[in-house]
Amino acid sequence: MLGNCQREDVGIVGAKLLYKNKKVQHAGVVLGLTGIAGHINLELDENEPGYMARNIIAQNFSSVTGAMMMLAKKDYEEVGGLDEDFPVAYNDVDLCLKIKNKNKVIVMNPFAKAYHFESRTRGYETSNEKIKRLEEDANRLKNKWKQFFEKEDPYFNINFRHDTSVIRIRPDKAIK
Repeated sequence: MLGNCQREDVGIVGAKLLYKNKKVQHAGVVLGLTGIAGHINLELDENEPGYMARNIIAQNFSSVTGAMMMLAKKDYEEVGGLDEDFPVAYNDVDLCLKIKNKNKVIVMNPFAKAYHFESRTRGYETSNEKIKRLEEDANRLKNKWKQFFEKEDPYFNINFRHDTSVIRIRPDKAIK
């Protein structure tokens, strides 16, 4: 991660995060995937290449998860750090978009790996209160970063479905 982070054009570097069964939990975030922003290649085997080997090569994304990311302190401070208006959800996406807005790239490095026990301490968004807060946070993010959400994610092919984390061709785009 440090090697990528030392490049002048790189703003944030994220890692590949795995569930305890060695399936992918995070290997990059795509804007508009499964809602507001989703993790790509979810549930693939750790070393399964996936579409165009996207699960095993370093590449740019619009965002990476805050569960394990690296960035220069200077960049973090220049953009004002994490926004307290996103105390639980989307603070990592917001930070990545602030850095991306400085014309720096966000890199996911699949060679930096860790196990991640997602939401173990705070739980999942299953109660009405948590679901409402998540929806409000999603709307706040979308409104704050309209310029990114009004168009397709530049790091995700427009011909791919947005309703699943596994890369699949959109049926309406398939050759008939």
